Amino acid sequence: MAIFDHDYVEKIPVDPEGSVVDIVNQAFALLQRDSREWVSEEYQILMEAFALISSIEDSGLLSFGIGRPMLPTGNWEEDCRQMQAYLLAVRDSMTKLAQQNKLANMKSSFSTLLTNRFHYKFSPADVDRMQTLINELRQQITESTLYSDEHRARLLKRLEGLQSEVHKKMSDLDKFWGLIGDAGVAVGKFGNDAKPLVDRIVELTQIVWNSQKDAEQLPSNVQFPLLPGINSPHGPDDNSDTLT
Repeated sequence: MAIFDHDYVEKIPVDPEGSVVDIVNQAFALLQRDSREWVSEEYQILMEAFALISSIEDSGLLSFGIGRPMLPTGNWEEDCRQMQAYLLAVRDSMTKLAQQNKLANMKSSFSTLLTNRFHYKFSPADVDRMQTLINELRQQITESTLYSDEHRARLLKRLEGLQSEVHKKMSDLDKFWGLIGDAGVAVGKFGNDAKPLVDRIVELTQIVWNSQKDAEQLPSNVQFPLLPGINSPHGPDDNSDTLT
């Protein structure tokens, strides 16, 4: 029986660092080693944790910077020893990063409360849709052959930063507006080949714009000026207002 079901895996992008720590802790709790010999059940536990954590790194969610063992070696006990050592090293690295992120989030939250600043916040429905779009973007960028390794790493890093922000109250939306520049660069470099990427960036931008528009108490029919006709495939409505 699998340790980590479909629902568990789907939630990993919300807190990838914390999920990695939890994956290793769950696996090691099931081992309960009382001998020096590895048994088949323990091998399966380690292999599932190793496969899931490897997939997290391969998908671009995180980069551990730790050499991954080449498995299987053909030696049962050697595989178990290598997976155990690797998982421990990854857990230690991500524990530190998760604690740093938690501290940064706490400081940001306290700062917002103490200064009583104006803030933006997305609705639960918006958060769910944004998470879906960000995950789709991550998959497209990871699998695409259009981007150089450097460009791909930069885009994935931006998406990682955005995904960590969508649940928060924010004093500004600057990180999200940077997506417009990414869309422009993609169109300039790749033309129609970039359409799947641009379409999702446009939808994300519309969600962000609607949130900012509501917070600023602008009329509901005001469109974002850099994305005319975003709500309609035929262009702006005749009765809509566009900021200039």
